[in-house]
Amino acid sequence: MHIVAISAGGHTVGLKADGTVVAVGYNEDGQCNVSDWHDIVAISAGGHTVGLKADGTVFPVGDNKHNQCDVGAWRDIAAITTGEDNTFGLKADGTVVADGYNNQGQCYSTRDWRDIKLPDRPTEPSADGSGITARDVSEALYAYGVPKGAEVVEVAADSPAELAGIQVKDIITAVNGTTITGSDELVQAAQACAPGERLTLSVFRQGSSLEITVTLGEKPSA
Repeated sequence: MHIVAISAGGHTVGLKADGTVVAVGYNEDGQCNVSDWHDIVAISAGGHTVGLKADGTVFPVGDNKHNQCDVGAWRDIAAITTGEDNTFGLKADGTVVADGYNNQGQCYSTRDWRDIKLPDRPTEPSADGSGITARDVSEALYAYGVPKGAEVVEVAADSPAELAGIQVKDIITAVNGTTITGSDELVQAAQACAPGERLTLSVFRQGSSLEITVTLGEKPSA
């Protein structure tokens, strides 16, 4: 069992490398009922359990006496955290959503927050004829068990990468069998090849390993 992240309240929750979740401990309100979860990228446990999926949706289970589990309709969530009776989500646009206990404004007042951001990481421009824009895997993702490599942040429409099946949030860990640890190595490897040549990319996607072949197109003009 490869656990890549844990969180605990009155129970303990573990996120596995394949995106599934395990839980043990106090379960009177069903907060450990997570065995059917999948594609989870982050977890948080308070008096309840919340899982964040790769598509930005949220799964809650457990105690809901203060509406802390009324978060199933949230979308575009980039990060989550919970208190004993609260759930907070940071959206991709920098705003915050929250539900739960609010006796001192600790919950709903955060709904007015703006421009809250996760740390930015530099991106490498797509200058290699593949259509991929990537950045280094963050320390936070690495702590969750995601391998080092180049995280895809954009795939150009109708590009060789899109036609081959590369997706945003893929982690490219090797090019033609050679391990890479960051986006600069991906770009360098591709720039060393001519248009029409093929790159075999080793890809980590939601706990699974794939091999995807991309045939390079014409490189952008300088």
